[in-house]
Amino acid sequence: MKKLCLLLLSTALVGWADRAWGAAVDIELAILMDTSSSVPPSEYAIQRQAYINTFSNNFYNQFVAPLNGVTLKPGQVGTGRIAVNIFTFGTVVPSTTVVRNVGWAEIASQADATAFANQIAAQLSYVGGRTPIGDALQTTADSMFNNTFDPIYSVIDISSDGQNVPTIPAGLTPRTGSNYARCKGLTNTTCVSDPTKSIVAPGGVDVINAIAILPFANQIILQSITYGNNLSGNPNHIFPAADASVYEETLAIKLGAEIGAPTAVPEPGLAFGLIGLGIFGVGKRCLSRRE
Repeated sequence: MKKLCLLLLSTALVGWADRAWGAAVDIELAILMDTSSSVPPSEYAIQRQAYINTFSNNFYNQFVAPLNGVTLKPGQVGTGRIAVNIFTFGTVVPSTTVVRNVGWAEIASQADATAFANQIAAQLSYVGGRTPIGDALQTTADSMFNNTFDPIYSVIDISSDGQNVPTIPAGLTPRTGSNYARCKGLTNTTCVSDPTKSIVAPGGVDVINAIAILPFANQIILQSITYGNNLSGNPNHIFPAADASVYEETLAIKLGAEIGAPTAVPEPGLAFGLIGLGIFGVGKRCLSRRE
């Protein structure tokens, strides 16, 4: 498991011995929403409601319960529980990145999922400003590593138009932020310089996926930050929504891909107005897997 692996691999053990390792979960899911000024508040409201609806409406039975008894990694079997948090990001002034979140929660029942939906409704907020994608990925990866859960598998979902507008002075590029998440804890440059993005550090995030809201999404930037193997075997990493109105349907397809529930992927141009699902980056097989 990622945190224990990194503990064993670390050469700097001071301060780690007193760390209280948290509850074991199947998947650690960090949902990262772009709420910069390039995403209008009206679109943010649609996305926010989509997450509330998704977690409220049979989320556990559809996405989490099917993990029970499934081998997620060699020798590691799911028990039907995940950890989840949802983040929003933007800037308050050109030089300050803001990443807000509602707090990590364990979902082991539909009651837990509904409670998390209520937290989204009560706490999630729009930020505005610039679009520091790299900085937001770094902050999210740090939160995943430092929370009280120990997952078998970890995923970052980013919902963005991909129009990276960094802070002034500029922070991390989107690709650097992605590499930070993927190579978390490694002190050498082999992982960071891997052009295929197939190496994942023992302490790194297994997968980054994206929802791209068309028609203005910068898919080149989104492709540069996504990587990994979705549990379902679905090779897509970018899940395009024709517009914000079909966001909830696109979200269900993406969650089915990364969590592993048997959600069918429609043909391009059919249900939900999705387009181009077959042309996006194919996930690479991790060469370095967490045990």
